[in-house]
Amino acid sequence: MMAPGATDLNRFPSQIAHSARHREPATQERLLAPAGKDALRGRQPEGGRDSRYGARFLSHPGPRRDWEFAVLAARERLELAEIRPVATLWPMSAKLTVLIPAKNELANLPACLDAARQVADELLVADSGSTDGSLEYLRGRGDCRVIEREYRTSGDFKNWAIPQAAHEWVLLVDADERITSELAAEVRELLSRGPERDGYWVARTNHLMGRPVRHTCWGRDRVLRFFRRDLGRYDGPSDHGEVEISTGRVGALAGRLDHYTLWSWGDWLRKLDRYSLVQAEQWLAAGRKPSYRRLLLQPPLRFLRDYVLHRGFLDGAVGLQVAWSSAFYSFMKQARLWELHSGKKQSELEPSRESRRAA
Repeated sequence: MMAPGATDLNRFPSQIAHSARHREPATQERLLAPAGKDALRGRQPEGGRDSRYGARFLSHPGPRRDWEFAVLAARERLELAEIRPVATLWPMSAKLTVLIPAKNELANLPACLDAARQVADELLVADSGSTDGSLEYLRGRGDCRVIEREYRTSGDFKNWAIPQAAHEWVLLVDADERITSELAAEVRELLSRGPERDGYWVARTNHLMGRPVRHTCWGRDRVLRFFRRDLGRYDGPSDHGEVEISTGRVGALAGRLDHYTLWSWGDWLRKLDRYSLVQAEQWLAAGRKPSYRRLLLQPPLRFLRDYVLHRGFLDGAVGLQVAWSSAFYSFMKQARLWELHSGKKQSELEPSRESRRAA
């Protein structure tokens, strides 16, 4: 229910104008006093009573005009008439959940969450079994919601978490990523006017041990992370899978994510073991067989692509390391496929101690 004397601004403006015509003359003048297009543009009319409301409009002998504009500019008019609006004439901005999948990311979570607060209406952390104090830290913050489940694959885990977002729009951010102020401003402005697409690509500035990488494949990186909750899902289990938008209506943002890809080669080697095995298992399940030619040629070709074609040499030692790491990752995926398809187990060649005893 509306409060006594309140004006429902959700009605069509012409209906408000019609009811305004039948008010008492003094109230009608106060409500529809001068402002017109100037007030809509945020400017006040020059001169007039109280230097705000334009005496020339009130005293003009001609017929009243611009009823619609007068009502659309009603905030100042209603102030004068002591009439309280119950709703805005313009639609509210769409709201956003920033979703952060994490496991043992205590070193990254404080900076990641602080950056996400620039734009998030809800901070949602999906944890997959942290044991480093992350959960205690998150509960102590008090500004985020935590959901928990075991981790199977990246795509499976994220697809479980996405529908649990409270708001229609989701920005998915890994714990080692940071929302820049430029990206936050662009997302907020887009939500305020209503996005025209159902998903958006976001470019990433990747860092090697704190140094930004401008070239190689790392410099061309982008991910689809900003999307409508009910229309976006990951396709496949890989850590490097992408969100698929069911409608196909996809755009791109100018703002970027900062991605602190790795802080040591030890961290990278641990990730490499998992990434290469997941990819090899996918290939094997799809019926792909190992190839001597790919094992021989793909790694050096990947190095040449990143270092020469993608101008990794312009990044100096950083670009050289990224190019070699990409080549080695390419080699390891092929090698793991060979391992799963053609490699033999030790138990197949050497009988176990129990077997020898039985014999």
